[in-house]
Amino acid sequence: MSDICVQNDKIATYQSSGVGRDIFFIHGNSADSFVFKNQLEGDFGAQHHVYSLDLPGCGLSNKAKDLDSTYSLQGLADVVTTVIDHLQLKHPIVVGHSLGGHLLLRICQKVKGLSGCVIFGAPPVPNLEAMAEGFLPSPAVELMMKGEVNNTELNLWVSELTENPETRKVIAEKIKSTDPNFRTCFGNSLMTSTLDDEMGLLNQIDIPIAIFHGEFDKLVNLDYLEKIKHPNLWKHKIHVIKNSGHFPQFDQPEVFNQLLTEFIEFY
Repeated sequence: MSDICVQNDKIATYQSSGVGRDIFFIHGNSADSFVFKNQLEGDFGAQHHVYSLDLPGCGLSNKAKDLDSTYSLQGLADVVTTVIDHLQLKHPIVVGHSLGGHLLLRICQKVKGLSGCVIFGAPPVPNLEAMAEGFLPSPAVELMMKGEVNNTELNLWVSELTENPETRKVIAEKIKSTDPNFRTCFGNSLMTSTLDDEMGLLNQIDIPIAIFHGEFDKLVNLDYLEKIKHPNLWKHKIHVIKNSGHFPQFDQPEVFNQLLTEFIEFY
């Protein structure tokens, strides 16, 4: 682990021992790099040069000093872009999970030499009104924008994310350790600002893109994803990972890693 200073905030970054292709992971709301433990470590991390960061207020990164600015969608995207630029990655593939996928759509045009991108748990929506179509109705969505959560709310939240007891335990700990201001400020920015047209951003991507989906994801509407048409969509379909929820990289790491490897080696 090493730290990078971004706008006076300490951002924790990680990298694997591999010397192969540069792969950069972006985690979601109230998580941190530990959710990519099975990609940073083991055979995948030994084969590829895997990087990740803890977003501000998450994991070992500092709580943001400028809350409203840093914890907004654009502020978080700017942090990710700065970290990637600092690392000087060579033709990286960037992988965004959940909120990280939405951030990825915002940085694609800014990352130098980006050669491919993967999103999962992050339906691209053209506006706030379309969120009701891209996302499934779930009590977890509201909790993702609430600061302090009690144990009942926490248990409800993680139960919506996965059926895997180990994953539930890990994610619960990550939610509890995240700066509560991360969620409240992010939620406020989402509701008070104009949401970027994510479908428009997706259509601007002229490099290979893959979309993964956990079979039992209770947050993302697969029917909505399957309507997406993009000339560079890998194999022209959504790749469903069986027996997994919103965290397929944790629920089914071997299947996830194999699928990601196939995408990397395809191009």
